[in-house]
Amino acid sequence: MSSEATTQTHDGNPRVPLGVRNGSATFVIAIVGVLTANIVPLVMTVFTDRLGFSFITAGQIITWSLAGSAIVGLGTARWAAGERRRPIGAIGLSVAAIGYSAAAIASAPEVVIADFIIAGFGSGAALSSSGAAMAAIRNPNRVSAAYGFFNRVLVMIALVTLPLIGLAQFTVFGALAIAAIAGLALVIWLPNTPQLAEPAEVTMTLSIAAPKRIKVAGIVLLIIFPLWGMSEDSVFAMTGVITEQRGITEQQFGAILGIASVVGAIITGILLLVGNKIGRALPLAISLGLAGLSKLLIAFSTDPTTISVLIAFDNANFGVAMVMFIATGAGLDARGRWSAPLTSAYIVGSSFAPLFGAWLAETAGIQGFGIVISLVCWGIAIPAVMVARISTKAERALVRAAEREAESQVSMEERPRDLSVAGL
Repeated sequence: MSSEATTQTHDGNPRVPLGVRNGSATFVIAIVGVLTANIVPLVMTVFTDRLGFSFITAGQIITWSLAGSAIVGLGTARWAAGERRRPIGAIGLSVAAIGYSAAAIASAPEVVIADFIIAGFGSGAALSSSGAAMAAIRNPNRVSAAYGFFNRVLVMIALVTLPLIGLAQFTVFGALAIAAIAGLALVIWLPNTPQLAEPAEVTMTLSIAAPKRIKVAGIVLLIIFPLWGMSEDSVFAMTGVITEQRGITEQQFGAILGIASVVGAIITGILLLVGNKIGRALPLAISLGLAGLSKLLIAFSTDPTTISVLIAFDNANFGVAMVMFIATGAGLDARGRWSAPLTSAYIVGSSFAPLFGAWLAETAGIQGFGIVISLVCWGIAIPAVMVARISTKAERALVRAAEREAESQVSMEERPRDLSVAGL
């Protein structure tokens, strides 16, 4: 990877190469933004077994924190896509670090709740600043795949290590605080917002990349992404119920999720190597199509082995779609206007997932639940593919416009020199 952090390169491309500095800053801060959601089972254990809250109350506390994170992420997205990206990130990470640190050492349960929710607000600013930063780095497919890979690896480490150390208030919330402090130390390396002349944003080398079409595509993406997140996480929330009904033990269920995490890391690693070569529309179409099929089969299957394989596949396939959705948002605009609020929009959908999944399963049964969720995946596939195509075309149009602008500047710089030679 290049060591380039924030400056525009000689070829005129406003996006900077992926480097050690900008990559580590962007990925670590992005992981801070979603880490609470990714280790929810551990956080639930702290609130229930260590602090004495009921399961329902603990779920409400986590929902409040995630909802606050999503609201702040959406609210700061516009600033994160502008010149205030680093200050927004620094303020948010500072709030998160202070909030999680206080939650780790507070003695009164009410104070722990308040600190935890306040920390969630800070994580929201981390989401918007890192999401916008991803759009400033070249090859959105590779950037999002790299983020997905490191996210999977670090979450696996957290899920394995923290239980070994001990699921205590100090260790779990302390780990979240350490992550926020690490992000704060790296925030100076977040790539700057590219300075784009409006015509060069998506100069009409391709009509599909017209600014109005990009705006519509961005709005559509912010609508379908949380819908997809709600459908995916509702399945994840109901998986335990489904496996229990099919005679799969908790230990076997844990092994299934472990295998899925490993497979998901391998797949995102492959996507990292492939980069933009496979595009976004086709992988997204295949992933969403298979997602709908696997969910339908999970709902209708009765054999424990078959269900185990399907659940492992579905969880691994989730990472593919996630990577492509993030790459699509980043490709639409190099400033991050659409990638900045994207993860926050996902969390909005995800926060409704347990309630939606439980209601749907109770109303329509497990099989009816599977049918509805499959239809959601397949219905989202069509607009998702259209937005992915526009994203790819927009990225190419921006590069071509930047190349022409760079060539024009070089030509104008050389012209006086040519005149002086002619005068001699």
